[in-house]
Amino acid sequence: MPEPNAPVTTSPLLALIRLTRPWNVLMIGAAMWVFFVRFLDVPLADHGWAVLAMAAAAAAGNVINDYFDVREDRVNKPRRALVGRVVKRRIALATHHVLSGMALFAAGYGAWQMQACWPLIYMVVLGGALAAYSPFFKRSFLRGNLLIAFAVGQLPLWAGGVVGTEDERLWQVLMGYAALSFWLTLVREITKDLQDAEGDARWGYDTLAVRWERIRTVQLLHGLLALGALGLGTAATWWWGQIGVPASWCMAFLLPYFAGWVTLRNGDVTRLSAWLKLSLAGGLVALAAAPPLA
Repeated sequence: MPEPNAPVTTSPLLALIRLTRPWNVLMIGAAMWVFFVRFLDVPLADHGWAVLAMAAAAAAGNVINDYFDVREDRVNKPRRALVGRVVKRRIALATHHVLSGMALFAAGYGAWQMQACWPLIYMVVLGGALAAYSPFFKRSFLRGNLLIAFAVGQLPLWAGGVVGTEDERLWQVLMGYAALSFWLTLVREITKDLQDAEGDARWGYDTLAVRWERIRTVQLLHGLLALGALGLGTAATWWWGQIGVPASWCMAFLLPYFAGWVTLRNGDVTRLSAWLKLSLAGGLVALAAAPPLA
């Protein structure tokens, strides 16, 4: 009979792939395709470097997060604690360095191609912030949550900046999607901290869930979800009427959002994070259903 806390895989290669959070990285790639091809109406091949830079930076951040969170993960999610058990620590660290190098190389190529230094500077700042997330930001009240929310929310702004669009209407949509992504991710990160409160408290983390404890944190989540519902409702109405998103496609992000809220009202915190991720993905589906505005 297998041990209850045995790792999900004993293959070092599969474990290393899991550390990068491949589904999250694929979602970033899908987001870039939606923003570039379906929304901004430009060939993805012309901006492949921007996709590679962002995907590699995200994967590097995921790996280094698990590298630093070994103790906490063995309490919060023992079966998914793979660094030091299935993947050697030095291999995880080297993988982070390689992925970070890929992100910087891609951004450097883009900066050379655009004859502008900002893409490289942008990626240096983003990559550095993600690398510092676990050892510094995550341990402090709300700072880590805000950092990850920004890292997700900035994706459409990165795409708009790379294309260099000056269309005010396009920027309104991109900034609106960025704001909603930021908000949903912030709620999701607080939810994940609530799930991880036991291990975080044991190792001295000052997360919101540790400081406020379960009851107050759940009450806050209800308030944040209520505010988010207003934002999503406004987005659905505006997208439907102004940029041609079919009303039925707005359900792609509204239904998962409210399904997650129902699970929270029923006292189930564990599935809220997954529903919020589906809501983020549904927003991309809704944008993909709209005709290009560029």
